[in-house]
Amino acid sequence: MADEQTRIVAEVERRLSVVEELESVVSANLQRSVRLRQSILQKAFTGELIENEG
Repeated sequence: MADEQTRIVAEVERRLSVVEELESVVSANLQRSVRLRQSILQKAFTGELIENEG
């Protein structure tokens, strides 16, 4: 019984570690998407997203 509990605790800890890592990745990607959106909007409003003829 104790071996089974030890195994379960180890598996839960492993999965929690994976969840924490994924949370970090998601947070970083959200921050990146905010910066990218701001950059795109800035370029759109300054005319940098359209091709200049000539």
